[in-house]
Amino acid sequence: MKLSPMNQEDYANFRIRSIKDFAQEKVEAGTWAEEESQQLAEESYERYLPEGLNTPERISSIWCILWTEM
Repeated sequence: MKLSPMNQEDYANFRIRSIKDFAQEKVEAGTWAEEESQQLAEESYERYLPEGLNTPERISSIWCILWTEM
């Protein structure tokens, strides 16, 4: 396993997966209706990480875990 700072490509993949997972979690918790969950999850990411990896003051850094064979 290797821990390294996330690059733009990693972040784009992370964002897609995370929005989908976040939306599903909110539906399962009964917080959001399924038909609105994707849009609400996307809006949350835009609100809290408006500049993605380059969002100032939101995150010090986003890290990516890379599984490697030893």
